[in-house]
Amino acid sequence: MQIRKVIGCVLCCGMFLMAFGQNNNILKGKITDTTNGIAIKNVHIVNLSKELGTISNLNGNFNINASLEDSIHISIIGYQVLRDVVANLIDEEGFANIQLTRKVYELEEISIYNVPSPEEFKEAFLELEVPKYYEEIDLPDLPKQSAFQFNNETQLPTYTIKGPITALYQKFNKHQRMLAEAQNRLDKYEAYNKFLFHLAESVTGYETKQDITEFLHFCNLSVAYINEYNDYDLTQALEFCFVEYNN
Repeated sequence: MQIRKVIGCVLCCGMFLMAFGQNNNILKGKITDTTNGIAIKNVHIVNLSKELGTISNLNGNFNINASLEDSIHISIIGYQVLRDVVANLIDEEGFANIQLTRKVYELEEISIYNVPSPEEFKEAFLELEVPKYYEEIDLPDLPKQSAFQFNNETQLPTYTIKGPITALYQKFNKHQRMLAEAQNRLDKYEAYNKFLFHLAESVTGYETKQDITEFLHFCNLSVAYINEYNDYDLTQALEFCFVEYNN
């Protein structure tokens, strides 16, 4: 019995060698999906031993120069990689009928938060009015972590960080720009009345509020400038402005 098994193995190996030899060491095969048997195209077949490569055609067929002892690497995105020697891939006729198993990708866990609907975001984005010329946008720095607040409806902790989208929205949205301009006018009105009006009255000698207001409007000192400098510096700025105002 043992002699018969040995003889059988030798005969089988001989058939493999004869079948593969008839192909002049060209490995021919077809690649299919294990689940449905459908041919897989564009599969990468690489002979690692001879540093050769090819891809399967529309019908999943391929051929590549190889010897029985050569190592073959087969791969494509979405399927598990297969690597084996040619002798283990071919059948009795020297043909490689290869089946690939689909690969399951595990994605990292993500958190979903309550955000405006796509329609609301699109509407707000379309309302942005970007002027042809505009000053540089100063994107806000991330604030330091503060105590969490709790949503009244969900009772879940919430924390809001203003980012670039918020800055762009506040910069170019028509409604936001109107609010910002109104706030800027209010701040300037308060600064002018608190710091500049009596200085302008002393510098110009004007007696009516309208004349002084028109002069301050011409000077157009910024609120930041008014808050940064003292009365002496502000007086000098007004005197310089008054010279230009009268020319």
